[in-house]
Amino acid sequence: MQKVLYIGIFGDSIFLNVNKLPKPGETIQTNDCFHEFGGKGFNQAYMTKRLGGDVTFISSIGNDDLGQELIEKIKEKEVNHIYIKKDKNTCFGVILTEQSAENEVIVYSGATLDESDFKTIKGEIDKSDIISLQLEINYNLIEQIVKYAKEQGKTVILNASPIMDISSIINLIDLFVVNTVEAIAIFGEKFKDTILEKKLNVIVTSSIGATYISSEIKEYKTIKVNVKDTVGAGDVFLGTLNYYISIGTQIEDAIPIALEYASKSVEIEHVLNAIDKIIS
Repeated sequence: MQKVLYIGIFGDSIFLNVNKLPKPGETIQTNDCFHEFGGKGFNQAYMTKRLGGDVTFISSIGNDDLGQELIEKIKEKEVNHIYIKKDKNTCFGVILTEQSAENEVIVYSGATLDESDFKTIKGEIDKSDIISLQLEINYNLIEQIVKYAKEQGKTVILNASPIMDISSIINLIDLFVVNTVEAIAIFGEKFKDTILEKKLNVIVTSSIGATYISSEIKEYKTIKVNVKDTVGAGDVFLGTLNYYISIGTQIEDAIPIALEYASKSVEIEHVLNAIDKIIS
């Protein structure tokens, strides 16, 4: 089994279920509020860990009461967590979800990893086989990580979210995982043709399945489910995908399994809760 290193943000989130998402300038109310800690990197790492993977997660933590509280909470999840304390507030997110399960997400990045942390991260890259990244941390640091990881012969997987210019590393990534909106933003409206021309490996996810674009295009359909909460479904998908890649499963064979778990997760509210229930 290969070791997977996740690098990302870690913080607290407040989930508010609303009848409808607010329009600009509109105030709405809700009596449905829920707190859950996490972040893309941690959610993905936890999914891989729950499946039995060998995982390390690196993040930064704010030098505040919330940061200390989250350190204790992550210990309960038994994920190998390496954290770097920052003199800022801990990351925080607000997620609004309406009855249709559509959502809006706002993230305060706060205490995030930056270039000064590369030395610590470099040591963990040396111990790992698969490096899994998102675009929630400092981009200059991401460039350093990707370039060093490739020099060391590591497999680099990028969940290119949130959207930003990744042209400086686009040819160094072994596998991109994006949703349709992200694919269009990065590769253009005719993203399938562009990806084929550039000879990249990209998985594009959507509400109905996934498209794997490499030397050819393969389509995968998801199973029909009763959707309650789509937040974190992409993290469940990637965490599952990385686990199966780490045990030697071909990407083409890992995608249907990852889709199945992601589909099951949207039937359960709150991503960590969903992971625990679908793995139990």
